[in-house]
Amino acid sequence: MVDAQAARSGGTGVAGRRGYDAARRAVGRKRHALVDTDGRLLLPAISPADVHDSHGGIALLRMSRRPWPFVALCYADRAYAGPRVAGATQIRVELVGPKPGQRGFAVQPCRWVIERTFAWDRPVPPSARENEATPSSAAAYFVLAAATVLLRRLVTPFVELARTTPNPAERAKTYATWDARLVCGRGCVGVVHAACS
Repeated sequence: MVDAQAARSGGTGVAGRRGYDAARRAVGRKRHALVDTDGRLLLPAISPADVHDSHGGIALLRMSRRPWPFVALCYADRAYAGPRVAGATQIRVELVGPKPGQRGFAVQPCRWVIERTFAWDRPVPPSARENEATPSSAAAYFVLAAATVLLRRLVTPFVELARTTPNPAERAKTYATWDARLVCGRGCVGVVHAACS
């Protein structure tokens, strides 16, 4: 999934070009993101806010070919309609939008995932402005926020086990079982091969 979000940038100490996004009435930068179906960040990009979503989408889709050549389908909203985005790479771009005749707000299939990713990016409590000084530091902060979410997903089962199992011997036995599932005999992390088990 690919999408963009405009963010206001502070005036003092902000380096790099900023732009005005008339649709969102924001002076600042635009964060473009390519995520997988679970909302994990694949590629971030930062541009001035006056760059159209489709231009950032083309750049992301082209950049994604080297690290993820197996990506074949990308969901996007109507801002990415047109032959330029569709013909930028071999990735098929499927537009997701409201049903004909729909009135009011409705959650779009597959689109809420990337909106959730943008929500994870903001600090707690959320600030109204992007305070990063340069576009590269804004991209680094975006990647750091995504890494924090992934780290939280990995650590949560261990924290829950520590809370619910007061006996250290039982906890150690459970940790050893998890380690056996995560690292197989040949050192393959994350998968257990039939030949290794």
